[in-house]
Amino acid sequence: MPDKTIINFCPHCCNRATQSILHEQKYIDIGWNFYDGHEHPFDGIYIVTRCETCKQILLYNSIDGDEPSLAFPEISLDDSVPEHISKIYEEAIRIKNIAPNAFAVQIRKGLEAICKDRGTKKKYLTEQIKELAEKGEIPSNLVEASDVVRLIGNIGAHANNQEVHPMQAFAINDFFKMLIEYIYVSPDRMMQFKASLGKYKKSQENLTNKDRS
Repeated sequence: MPDKTIINFCPHCCNRATQSILHEQKYIDIGWNFYDGHEHPFDGIYIVTRCETCKQILLYNSIDGDEPSLAFPEISLDDSVPEHISKIYEEAIRIKNIAPNAFAVQIRKGLEAICKDRGTKKKYLTEQIKELAEKGEIPSNLVEASDVVRLIGNIGAHANNQEVHPMQAFAINDFFKMLIEYIYVSPDRMMQFKASLGKYKKSQENLTNKDRS
């Protein structure tokens, strides 16, 4: 076992366990200051670890000396997602591999939270998801898949012979993140893009005015 270790949560096996540090790679990246157009280099480091319980690989990233954050596998949603929805998802992803039934139920809870956050008026989840499509928040072809997630969530919640297969859990996870991308992440990225263009335009005007003075 390598000399350097940490103790952290492993999403692969859902254990808080020892992780061996296999490699640390420093790098320099470049950002730009919108106000003067100058480059702003910053230091980063990638840290590759191996969970000593399941032997799977994890990747952490640290920027400018900040606490390393888990880059792979992903367990957190984008900052544009409301905190209470992110919390539901983070609780779900921690049990995806060890309890697919409970994971499906938690994701269904996440769907309900999304619908409530987006102001749907219908009573039942299926109708709420269709309402999201009618409002243009999600593509209509996602409605059918949303219904599948609802049904699987019901299977996981009730005592019967049906079980959520781990492969279904992976598909549900991918679908839920796709929904998050449509409703929260993409619109937020567009707002940031427009704001960045505005800042850049303003900075160029300031530089032009400075040159003239």
